[in-house]
Amino acid sequence: MCANPVSKQKDPANQRRRREEQQVELRRQRTEELLNKKRVSTREAQSSNTFEATKSLLFSNNLEDIYGGTYDCRTRLSIDVNPPIQDIVVSGIVPRFVELLDKNFYTQFGDNPLSSKCRFEAAWVITNIASGNSEQTKYVVNVGAVPLLVKMISEDDEGILDQSVWALANISGDSEALRDIILEAGALQKVADLILKYINTSGNIKILRNLVWLVSNLNRGRYPAPTLENMQKSFFVIEKVIQINDQDLVSDAFWCLSYLADASSEMTDSILKSSAMKRMFDLLSNFCGALQKPDSDNKLSKIGASAICPIVRTLGNIVTGTEEQTNAVISMGFLQFFHPIFYLYDNKKLPRIRKEICWLLSNVTAGSATQIVYVLEGDLVGLVIDSVNKHDLFIKKEAGIALFNMLYFCKANPQYLQKLLDMGALQALQNYLKAVGNLPESQSKILDCVRCSLEAGEKIKQKYGINPVIQILIDTKFIDEIEELQNPTTSSVIARQAYDIIVTYFEGEEENL
Repeated sequence: MCANPVSKQKDPANQRRRREEQQVELRRQRTEELLNKKRVSTREAQSSNTFEATKSLLFSNNLEDIYGGTYDCRTRLSIDVNPPIQDIVVSGIVPRFVELLDKNFYTQFGDNPLSSKCRFEAAWVITNIASGNSEQTKYVVNVGAVPLLVKMISEDDEGILDQSVWALANISGDSEALRDIILEAGALQKVADLILKYINTSGNIKILRNLVWLVSNLNRGRYPAPTLENMQKSFFVIEKVIQINDQDLVSDAFWCLSYLADASSEMTDSILKSSAMKRMFDLLSNFCGALQKPDSDNKLSKIGASAICPIVRTLGNIVTGTEEQTNAVISMGFLQFFHPIFYLYDNKKLPRIRKEICWLLSNVTAGSATQIVYVLEGDLVGLVIDSVNKHDLFIKKEAGIALFNMLYFCKANPQYLQKLLDMGALQALQNYLKAVGNLPESQSKILDCVRCSLEAGEKIKQKYGINPVIQILIDTKFIDEIEELQNPTTSSVIARQAYDIIVTYFEGEEENL
């Protein structure tokens, strides 16, 4: 009897495993796309690794000197390649920049317009240091920058407000621990109120974008996830943001939704009941319409293109949830969009999107019989088989799980096997076996699927007199490759699986393994 290669039912333990695999991938991509996108403000600048002269200016009693030293450090940190972040950290002057954030520091200078300029430049320096590696970002937090930056969010000076938001977004994007320090400092409510203010007054779009990006980072990460209260506060404003026709805003807002759906079943239910689902559907519909008819390109299709990664991720996270949540995505018609996106979209992001689509389908096919049949009867089977046959290994792995799930389902429902056979499912398994090399776990899953297919084929044989799986395995010489897995260099588990297939279905001779 074949074992279930993945999961017959969508039980919570299985979904936890799938989600954690995805989170590992997220951590690996910390610097990719919009995930942990620490932004470094850049202007033309010159770099020098010597800060002694600058240090004397920073610790002067003259505000013009202090401003000059701050401006000098900011310009050095703003170069595009290899900014001297570590040099500044080692020089010991970062705590001084934190002092310079504090409004009270400037009372000694009276009403001097340089005070605001100096605070702005100091916040910019902190922003760029926080764009460095994790240790550099933690250092900024350890010297006390967060409470002052959170206070600055409430100021009327939009330059200072924006730069403080930018710095906090860089810090919160580093890790859950730093994210929580900012949350505990009370930043979220202030940011949410500001987002509503800027939406209602059509305020500075640049500041609004940074505010939304900060909220997105404040909801990212599941180890631990933010509190349900914080996620609900965020969702209240994010649902409004996604209705704005601005590509950057919508993209960051949907990244936030993807984190919410990943972290909490309650938040997934809230998303499913919200206007966010219609917005996702409209954006995907327009985007796919433009792919199929380029002359139909419009503003919504462009927004859909900019937000395609987080939208697909959001849907993928939803279908890792309960059966009802997965059913909602299916019944709303979202699966129809994946075929044109997979085959017609031409962008450097496409391999990653293809992987996300296959990951989503692997979770749908791990669900109920109704959900698996929906995939089997639609146009997505060919997409899965193509992915196993033709694409990079990281795509093959996700598509392979979807294919395993469908073949396992056919063991109890052999009426669906012929379609998979006609579309080349066994040849895809054969190609996958070659692609995974000597990876025992993958080899074992493939052999399990072959065994499941053979068992389903036996049920067909009872009705039609022939097991079609046996003939395909012989015609494609797949059975020869399975037989080779019995060699001494193969693991004993794999050798036993191969041996059992040969003996049971191909009249192999009994031997002691």
